[in-house]
Amino acid sequence: MYTTYHLDSELTQEIKDILDERLMEDESDYITVEESISQLKRKYGI
Repeated sequence: MYTTYHLDSELTQEIKDILDERLMEDESDYITVEESISQLKRKYGI
């Protein structure tokens, strides 16, 4: 089952700028969701 989220307001220019920067990142540097979670667990002990 998937949960759908609705944004009640528009994105700020700051958030748009951050998202634009992310879109320009080199895709070869991407990691999987699983690896991201694993790194967070190691770093923060969660």
